[in-house]
Amino acid sequence: MAAVQIPLTLTQRYDFENPSSRVSLRHRIDEASGLAATDGGRVFTHGDERAVVYEVDPETGAVLKQFSMGAPVLEGDFEGIAVAGNRFFLINSQGLLLEFKEGVDDESVSFAGVDTGLGDRCEVEGLAFEPAAQALVAACKSVPSDDESFIVLYRIRLSDLTVEPEAIRVPEAGLEAFGLSDHFAPSGVEVDPETGSLILISARQESIIEITAEGRIISGFHLGSNRHPQPEGISILPDGTLLLADERQRGRAHIT
Repeated sequence: MAAVQIPLTLTQRYDFENPSSRVSLRHRIDEASGLAATDGGRVFTHGDERAVVYEVDPETGAVLKQFSMGAPVLEGDFEGIAVAGNRFFLINSQGLLLEFKEGVDDESVSFAGVDTGLGDRCEVEGLAFEPAAQALVAACKSVPSDDESFIVLYRIRLSDLTVEPEAIRVPEAGLEAFGLSDHFAPSGVEVDPETGSLILISARQESIIEITAEGRIISGFHLGSNRHPQPEGISILPDGTLLLADERQRGRAHIT
């Protein structure tokens, strides 16, 4: 009988104390508020005040192209980006979801906006594509008092861009087992393509945690401000490389 192989956790697979590279983002990208990668490994980020998307080279920090939504460019508090096949998405803090196609350099692309209604439930910060569920996952940075002892995420169905009625609620009491504070305000989310687990970062707590798709915390690590002064974006490339984006603090934004 073959032995059952248990997948390694996030902290077993990645050495957060000794990253392989760290580059500054160029082209005046001060606020890298989200990260997303295509199936082919191309990386995209965005700012948080205007609907402008940048393709970046994570090895050099160079901007390969940029495109925007609207003319003039749509403004707002944009807090997450996700790519599902050829479908691109941006979400703002109030739950307005923009869907669009990838544009060429300096193009203004058309888009469709959907009010998910999440603005009535929480302040959104972070978006990712979850292939197994065929859904987008939106993380909540702040929640109403009824949920203040939980980390809360919502799934948005790709089929009709409606929010699933049941939220993912992660008891914050589970953070203590990993040496983390009992409050975790997400600033980014990613789905691990190898294990299907959800990975959350928090700029406020300077931490990263891994949870199951059902919401159980299985690993966590305190990143520290010396390594990550304000982690806002996270993505995993097809080869397993994990990327973290920090907004500008005493210099340019950067990708580790």
